Amino acid sequence: MRDELEKPPRYGKEFFDTDDFRAAFASRQIGRVLKVYRHHPRHLRIFGKSLNQELLGRWLGITQAQVSKLENGRSGQNLETLIFYANTLHLPQHLLWFDIPEQSRLISPSYIEPEIESWELVAALTRSNVTTETIAHVERIVFEYAAQYPSTPPHSLLVSISRQIKAVKEMLDRPQRLLAWRQSLGLLGVLSGLSGSLRFDLGRESQAAEFFDVGHLASREADDPDLSSWLLAARSILPFFSRNYAEAVELLVAAEKDAAIRSTARRRAWIAALLARAAAANGDRDRSLAALDRATGHISEVVDPPTGTDFFDATRLEGIAGSVYMFLADTERAIPQLSHSLDRRSIGDAKGRALLRLDLAECHVIAREPEEAVRLINAALDVAHGTLVNPIMARIRLLRADLNVWENVQEVRELKARVAELSSRE
Repeated sequence: MRDELEKPPRYGKEFFDTDDFRAAFASRQIGRVLKVYRHHPRHLRIFGKSLNQELLGRWLGITQAQVSKLENGRSGQNLETLIFYANTLHLPQHLLWFDIPEQSRLISPSYIEPEIESWELVAALTRSNVTTETIAHVERIVFEYAAQYPSTPPHSLLVSISRQIKAVKEMLDRPQRLLAWRQSLGLLGVLSGLSGSLRFDLGRESQAAEFFDVGHLASREADDPDLSSWLLAARSILPFFSRNYAEAVELLVAAEKDAAIRSTARRRAWIAALLARAAAANGDRDRSLAALDRATGHISEVVDPPTGTDFFDATRLEGIAGSVYMFLADTERAIPQLSHSLDRRSIGDAKGRALLRLDLAECHVIAREPEEAVRLINAALDVAHGTLVNPIMARIRLLRADLNVWENVQEVRELKARVAELSSRE
């Protein structure tokens, strides 16, 4: 059966969502990608064995021997050939290390965001029969989205979030009991916050700020200080990564006040940790270390497992503590904490693991070790392949600038060229 196929099947995105494929794409070797493709478990289930090299070669217009050379890394390819192979096998653009014309690595060409404007949400907040079962169902969906955020490419998750925002807006447009109204507002607040985070990841900072503002308005209308604290803390990421650390501190101080009303210890630990990091970056050592002590105390009180947006844990705290000491130029404390947090961080959290590596790279810049800093930056780029979100690229550009004093070092020049190439594709 497999030898009678005239052209490759068009598989869905789940076909490529495997550790073997991720490693192959990260290697930037088309031969490794082809070998993983041939040996994919789906082919084994359908055909009883892997696709053979001869069939794959026919699809690609090359011989079995040439396929073998590619898979063993003994043959190079030009960009035109790589594009032909990718188009023929329907390889997903966001995983590739090269551009296919008229497509983007960061945003799938099939991505069409439902039209929803932030002003529509504000209008819905000023007006308002939805059953408790409906709200409970939507709530489960919303918190599933929140759990997916760390490990899901932003463009794909934003599609689902935007559709759900439209659904909640329609709920708010219908008459409801007061309790249901407040619950719907809470859902809108969470969705708006997630939308803000995703838009920031995609580099749409003005849109991100608008959706965070909508979410905060919803939290106030719902009289939900815990939701307000989460939204303020999430919004602080915008000025933090823009190096407006004083504004980030201001938002986090307000978030901490709201969290003190009725938030969990886990939430309070997250906010205090973010405040510690922002204060350290802003040069306020005393405030930073005091906030870090509060975060450590809060996390020691945590009993319940993480749920929804209340996700913070000791591993993440350790990573942020490492970042705090990095900003305080205490690399002897920073490096062990960042390294230990990286070792314990979920493999699926590519964004978080990349940012930890970048903090480690900054430590080695401070220690005047450019080669090790470059190695860590390249490792961050590799692990975040397909999820090179705005915070990661912004941080890498700053690190690249910090490395300019070593512009004569070969590794630094090669990194500069790689970052320039990636920047041109955004």
